[in-house]
Amino acid sequence: MKVLFLSIVYFIFSISCSAAILTSASGGIIDYLPTKGQVIKKGELLLRLTEPTINYEMAKTELDIKLAEHDLIDKKSDLARFDKLHNSKIVSAAKYEDMIINYYIARIKLEKLKIKLKELKTENNHLAISSPYDCVVTEVFLMPHSGVSRGTSILTAKRVVDPEKDKTTSNI
Repeated sequence: MKVLFLSIVYFIFSISCSAAILTSASGGIIDYLPTKGQVIKKGELLLRLTEPTINYEMAKTELDIKLAEHDLIDKKSDLARFDKLHNSKIVSAAKYEDMIINYYIARIKLEKLKIKLKELKTENNHLAISSPYDCVVTEVFLMPHSGVSRGTSILTAKRVVDPEKDKTTSNI
């Protein structure tokens, strides 16, 4: 009877020392997964996710940039044509000024789209999930390049006070 009691206490102790680490967002795993038995320091990268909505926005913005580039080429061509017509006094100064304004609006639109794309790329489109504490990985539940939903358990880890000490004793 005492042996059963000790094993129950040990089981509870084991549970209290290990914790599941969950994803904070949905996405596809694109970078790094620790392996079972690996020592991880607090703040160290566990994995990086790509967020589908940001990828969609980036693709849409890239297409918008291509359209804006073609629009700018058209506006530049129109401006060159109106410049010749204005110099020949065939087109009024007001029409010529409208073409200049349209050209600069197209340039500004293109620059804004390029800035938006740059922001999307630097924005947290690759979500990093880091270790909340020093630990030893006890189990990994995911495969590289698989998808995850928010709240998915990615691994379990045993919290350690001294990762180097635990590393040497965990192999016994």
